[in-house]
Amino acid sequence: MTLGPIAFLSPWLLAGLLALPVIWWLLRTIPPRPRRIEFPPTRILVGIENREKTPAQTPWWLTLIRMLAAALVILALAEPVLNPNSEKALSGSGPVVLVVDNGWAAAAQWGARTFMIERLIAEAEGQSRPVLIAPTANAAKAITLKIEAPAAARSTAAAVQPQPFSPDRTATAQAIATALTGAGVASIVWLADGIDHDGAARDFADKLSSLAGGKLSVVETRPGQEALGAVAGVAAGGRLDAQVLRPEGGPRAGTLHAMSARGQRLGEAPFTLGAGETRALATFDMPLELRNQVTRVEIAGERSAGAVHLLDARSQWHRVGLLSGASREEAQPLLAPLYYIERALLPFSEIAKSDDSNLSTVIDSLIKRNVSAMMLADIGTMPHDIKERVEQWVKKGGILVRFAGPR
Repeated sequence: MTLGPIAFLSPWLLAGLLALPVIWWLLRTIPPRPRRIEFPPTRILVGIENREKTPAQTPWWLTLIRMLAAALVILALAEPVLNPNSEKALSGSGPVVLVVDNGWAAAAQWGARTFMIERLIAEAEGQSRPVLIAPTANAAKAITLKIEAPAAARSTAAAVQPQPFSPDRTATAQAIATALTGAGVASIVWLADGIDHDGAARDFADKLSSLAGGKLSVVETRPGQEALGAVAGVAAGGRLDAQVLRPEGGPRAGTLHAMSARGQRLGEAPFTLGAGETRALATFDMPLELRNQVTRVEIAGERSAGAVHLLDARSQWHRVGLLSGASREEAQPLLAPLYYIERALLPFSEIAKSDDSNLSTVIDSLIKRNVSAMMLADIGTMPHDIKERVEQWVKKGGILVRFAGPR
């Protein structure tokens, strides 16, 4: 129902306006006059002036305000829309094809995407046109699409959910062409996620345009809502770095969270993307003990599979203690017992050493530093007390490696 520039999505609710006279009558109803009973003690109140007076009837202006409020509530429930014709998104008279990118990049803004799908289905229903729902990311290998009535298309659209992988647009285009065989020229609306996943987005758009007779509508992602991806890994020195990636967009900032296997937040790092920048680097400043407990890095507030990066044992950075029984060769470092061991371990672990010549003190300090492994080069027979401490450390999970030497 349309009244000038205003249309009502639920016009049957306007029948409530017929109840306004009844509401007016109820507001004007006067309760019965109270019964008077003589009560002698009240004679002491004679002569007292009552400054607060209650009118016998409701003022006309108050009744008018109440009636206007009731009318506005009824109009609001009828869901008015201003200038509905200017918001028309579909043209033509054939079937309506809604191509929906439902890969990982569409998950973050899925609520807005489903709202747009419902709006387009409602418009197709108002024009009495059938609808075809075509998701581009399908878990099944065989894609089967069919043209349905708008009511059935709503159920099909409700079953479409974002998937944790990239869409297969080429297979979807072939399925759409098969479903439209003999159906005439269709109106196609592509709800794109803004990413050219396989480098064939232009070919996909050309194929849809040919199926729509050259009239293809593309609904793009709003500025500031571009999909974000996260990639994390171990950088030089064992620090945990993460990169935030996106296709394009304006200035944007956010936070990365480092999570443990139990879902605990162990650290966070801010990131900033300038206008036109496609990647930003963030570094987590964390102790090694916490750093090795990180199993997941995610972008805060970005609910998609691409915004999460999982870490395994390869990303852990271990602290290794080195200890030698021989004196350090300052003049000829290539002859030092730990020279090649240190060079081999340095790119993959944190080296812990001590210049103290007391074996007991050095081993105690290494154990207190929570080393994961201890390598002893040319260490002879250890005293009984030191041997017991090392054995207890090994039983708790430490790794002991001994290299033979002159001693």
